Amino acid sequence: MKWFLFVGIILVLAASGCTYDFPAVNQTAPLPSPSPAVSPPPTVPVPSPSISSPPTINITPTPSPPAENVTPFTILATDFKFDPNNITVNKSDNVRIVFTFNDSEIYFAGLDIRSNYFTVEYRPSQGNKTVEFVAEQAFEFRSYWPSSGVLKAVGKVNVV
Repeated sequence: MKWFLFVGIILVLAASGCTYDFPAVNQTAPLPSPSPAVSPPPTVPVPSPSISSPPTINITPTPSPPAENVTPFTILATDFKFDPNNITVNKSDNVRIVFTFNDSEIYFAGLDIRSNYFTVEYRPSQGNKTVEFVAEQAFEFRSYWPSSGVLKAVGKVNVV
C-alpha cells in the first residue's frame, strides 16, 4: 500500500511539472539604436614590423703565450707515485705538464690529480692529460682515487 501511495505522488508531481506554462518572451522587440552622441573610436595606425639583420659582433681571440716560452714536463702517474715527483721551475714561468698514465698500475676507476693550480680527472684508456699554468709559488699536487677520495701519491712543483 505504501508503495502505491509513493508511485501516485510521483505521477502527480510529474504531471504537474509537465503542464507548467512559462511566460512568453517578446522576441520581436526592436533593439535599441546607438546614440548619435557616441562616435566610433578613432583608428590608430599600426606600424608594420621591420626585419633587420642581426648586429655584427667582432671577436678577437686572446693570444696564448708563444710555445718557446713554455717550460715542459712529462710526469708518469700511477696509484703509488709520480715520476718524477718533484720539478723545479723559475718564478713566472709558463709551465706545461703532460701527465701520462699506466693503466695496469691504476685503480679501475682512475685517478684525480688536484692542486691549487689545476685539477685532472683521468679515467682508464683516456690517454695523456695536459695542464698549463704560470708558476708563482711552490705547491703540491696530489692524486686520489675518484670513488673513495683515498690519497695515493704526492708531487711537488718548486719555484725558484
